[in-house]
Amino acid sequence: MHWFPWGAVLRKKMLSRPTSYTLGTLGYLVPFAAWALDKQQGEFLLELLICIAVSGFAVFIAYSIDNTTNSEDNQELVEALEAQIVEEE
Repeated sequence: MHWFPWGAVLRKKMLSRPTSYTLGTLGYLVPFAAWALDKQQGEFLLELLICIAVSGFAVFIAYSIDNTTNSEDNQELVEALEAQIVEEE
């Protein structure tokens, strides 16, 4: 659902990827949460919410790191990681 045209619906030209991801996640989580609560599956829902929050946090951290470094630095990092992988093989 993060590919849904949220910007058009919310009357904005473009949303950031993290905002789109958040809205997309809420798009399937809210109906599921309502169902889980109706079925008295609160403990399972809490565990699911923790997993989603942690994975979402990781995405936001990665997105922030990407935005704070320029593409040249990213290329140097990729090359260093690729060299490290080759050395380990």
